[in-house]
Amino acid sequence: MVEDSGDEKKLVPIPIRDDKGNSVGEGYQREIVEEITPWSQFKLDDGTIIKIKVLVLSVLRTDQYTPSGEPIYSVKSHNVTISQSPEDLKKPLISGSDQKLDDEQQQ
Repeated sequence: MVEDSGDEKKLVPIPIRDDKGNSVGEGYQREIVEEITPWSQFKLDDGTIIKIKVLVLSVLRTDQYTPSGEPIYSVKSHNVTISQSPEDLKKPLISGSDQKLDDEQQQ
């Protein structure tokens, strides 16, 4: 979060919490100025192709550092996943009219 105080902007600390809600420090909101989001692609032994892309929602620079002096960042993100399977693995599609016929035949 950035507060505007006249001509000068200052960073406001934001609490960082783990998955259980415990405080693990503070961070400062960083603005994403460029985004390159390629897909990672994996081919499975059954012929299925899995594609995954990470969408970054926000980035906080923490007040902690790695042993080599690099700042540690907290990143909120979502994964987008797409699968493309071979035809022999797919379940046949049932159109609305076919489903109606199947329901009537079962009665």
